[in-house]
Amino acid sequence: MAEDGATGAENQSSSDELGRTGGKLTFWLIEEALRSGGEVLDRQEKYFDAKRAQATSMLGWFVSITTAITFAAVSANKIAVGACIAALSTISCCCCVCVLMPKDWRYKQLHPRQNLEAEETSEKDYKYVCSLGLQIAIDHNVKILQKIDRVLNYAWSIFCIIPILGLFFYFIFS
Repeated sequence: MAEDGATGAENQSSSDELGRTGGKLTFWLIEEALRSGGEVLDRQEKYFDAKRAQATSMLGWFVSITTAITFAAVSANKIAVGACIAALSTISCCCCVCVLMPKDWRYKQLHPRQNLEAEETSEKDYKYVCSLGLQIAIDHNVKILQKIDRVLNYAWSIFCIIPILGLFFYFIFS
């Protein structure tokens, strides 16, 4: 009898060492996927908001600096140089505006109708489908964030070469 009790204790301790197993492990993994998926979407949303704030700031600076440089070039009778600088800056500004335009962004929250019209027959199945939905949202948002990064890099690159091209145009049209 003592032997059986020892074996039971050994099984209990080995079960504790393994953590959840079987169906309990599957349910735990699904809940972890929901938790981590929500955290990833929260981070993506913060990054998205930061990039939109960056685009707003860049747009303000680009418009201000370009206006000053363009008017300086035009007042010095270098209209062609001013027009070239304004045209290049317009491209940078359009990139910033593109970032600020509404996007098909995916959030972690479901609409009440989605919850009420769920067709899953168990909590486990429902949470599994929700975790798959979070992964789809994450993948979708990654594509949007990559486009935003690319467009903002174009805006910076174009704006940074404006002084060089401005001097080039100045010597061409002088």
